[in-house]
Amino acid sequence: MKELHFEEELWLQDTKYALPDDMVMFYKLYLKGNIIAVNQDIDFLHLDAGSSLADNNKKLNNIYASARNGLIFWHRFIYINRNKKWLSILCFSRRVFFTSLFALLKGFLKRDFSIFKTYLKGYRDGWNYLRSNAYKQLPLIK
Repeated sequence: MKELHFEEELWLQDTKYALPDDMVMFYKLYLKGNIIAVNQDIDFLHLDAGSSLADNNKKLNNIYASARNGLIFWHRFIYINRNKKWLSILCFSRRVFFTSLFALLKGFLKRDFSIFKTYLKGYRDGWNYLRSNAYKQLPLIK
């Protein structure tokens, strides 16, 4: 786990919820050549730190983190490491299109566009982070 250098992934902490921290950990393990295994004989209790926060906008904060950090995750772990970048762009564009479309349709039905606006803000902030010096200084994962 020390070889993962999880301290390089502090961009996850820029949102109220560090989504998708588990996915970052496992994908980073995978990219570094580790084998992912599960021992189903071990019982564990998942302690969700986010559930203890007094947060009236939990759903919107999760949506924002999912959009922003999802874009950063895709670029950092998938896009950069693929030969067929066009296919990666196509797949992620599908995600952005459908999450935005469904949020917009839901907004029309409920006369509340907060979810749609939160997705857009998350994707925009993620895109801005990808263009930032902080992101450009992160070491590539090979």
